[in-house]
Amino acid sequence: MKKNIIYIFALLVSSVLFFTACDDPYADQVVADPTINEQGPIQDANFVFALKTGVNPIVIDVNELDDTLALYNCTTIPTLIDTAATVSYTLQISNMSDFSSYATIKTIFSGKVNSDLKIPYKDLNDSLLVYNDAVAEQTVYTRVVAVISNSGLQAAVKTAVVTLKATPYKSPLQSYTINKPRPYYIIGMADGAWNNSVAGLGVSIFPMTVVEGDHFNADGDGKFTFTGYFTTSRGFKLIRNVGNWDEQWGAQSNNDITKPVRNDGGSGDFRVPADGYYTISLNSVEHTLTIVASSATPTSYTQIGLIGGFNGWGSDIVMTPCETSNNHNWYTTVTFTGNDQGKFRANGGWDINWGSAGSSDGNPLYMFTGIGGQGGKNIGVKAGTFVVIFNDIDGGYWFIEK
Repeated sequence: MKKNIIYIFALLVSSVLFFTACDDPYADQVVADPTINEQGPIQDANFVFALKTGVNPIVIDVNELDDTLALYNCTTIPTLIDTAATVSYTLQISNMSDFSSYATIKTIFSGKVNSDLKIPYKDLNDSLLVYNDAVAEQTVYTRVVAVISNSGLQAAVKTAVVTLKATPYKSPLQSYTINKPRPYYIIGMADGAWNNSVAGLGVSIFPMTVVEGDHFNADGDGKFTFTGYFTTSRGFKLIRNVGNWDEQWGAQSNNDITKPVRNDGGSGDFRVPADGYYTISLNSVEHTLTIVASSATPTSYTQIGLIGGFNGWGSDIVMTPCETSNNHNWYTTVTFTGNDQGKFRANGGWDINWGSAGSSDGNPLYMFTGIGGQGGKNIGVKAGTFVVIFNDIDGGYWFIEK
């Protein structure tokens, strides 16, 4: 028994010695602070862009949408310690002062002190309309962000926030299915007789096509287009109202299509410089007009017809070509005895037919104008006598009540 006690005691002593031997050997050492190997900053984060004098408040005009706005002037730029780094600049805009959400607008900036930072008016305008679709002054917050990049790594630093008052531009124009357009007419083409009367519709004059989308105000002003074949031998003009010459477009001088003038009774005819297809684009809200050569190579049809419930979907009401050659405009006069539906089609068959996206089957809807598309829905018509005019290049059609 005594031997056993001595053995256990010896085991306990050896265990205490073992754990003592495992104490931290570095317990008395001190870690020194870094000296010459400290990590420095990659740039000076203090940079300033000052809002330009007279900019605030901003009221955007339609004529500025294709231009740029000099918003800030650069006072200081980030000083890059890392000379291999590059820096780019963007503008952040938000309707919340904490920038919990924001839009990013591209900038035009040389990167030099005392130079202006510009932004596209359209990008600013689009951002404002997202925040408030109404044409009203709103408060927005802006800041410039410098993004420093090197070998795939990036760091961003920001200027102080600048508060702006800004009013966006919003087009007053609406869809032609809501507001009834008042078209401009091309006169001098077709038979070349300049017959400015209802009897001249399709014979001497025909309307321009509406432009798809929100393009017409309550007065019927908006965007119109026309593509057709023009010859140097015949002059032409645009008139607003059939039977009236008061509102017209003509050439300033020498029949030059590049120098249009509006409402000048002494203006000359337009004449194209070479035979071929041309596109006329007119905005009767902003009073702008261009006539340019077109690369169109349209199909020429031997027959265009109007067919529908008004004739039992049987045979076509064959339309008359407006031109004797290179024709793409067609007209006819038809009387509808009640509300009905119809379509345009080529060569008396259904392989090529034009319907409207603006009306629906089973619900006759009077669409006095529109843009026909291949295989589209039936076009609704209403009772009355109409001159029907159709352009097979763009599918534009008009039902003009007599």
